[in-house]
Amino acid sequence: MKHPRLGHYRGTVNKLRKEYKITALDFDIMLYMSEHDMTSKYDIWKNVSSSKVSVQNSLNYLEGKNMIKNVRPHRVGRNGFPGGFAITGKGRGIITEFYMTMFPSWEL
Repeated sequence: MKHPRLGHYRGTVNKLRKEYKITALDFDIMLYMSEHDMTSKYDIWKNVSSSKVSVQNSLNYLEGKNMIKNVRPHRVGRNGFPGGFAITGKGRGIITEFYMTMFPSWEL
């Protein structure tokens, strides 16, 4: 299987961003969450973006649009951050659409 070019990746992400009205950071967060069962804000700050305000705004927006959910709202995780977030079915559908567009002939 050949790896896609960077321009194809960016074009696919831009189509999905416009269709679902999300930012690039929102998409990156959902892509990171799709690879993990559960993740915390600390993990997102460490691996996706170091901007705390941008990550918090993205998490609030995605949670309001039911693309992610807080799976441990009453438990405090590492360094006092909220327990964990997971991607919902709606968010997983967006990521699946991304993969199907990026790799159209890829068979499971």
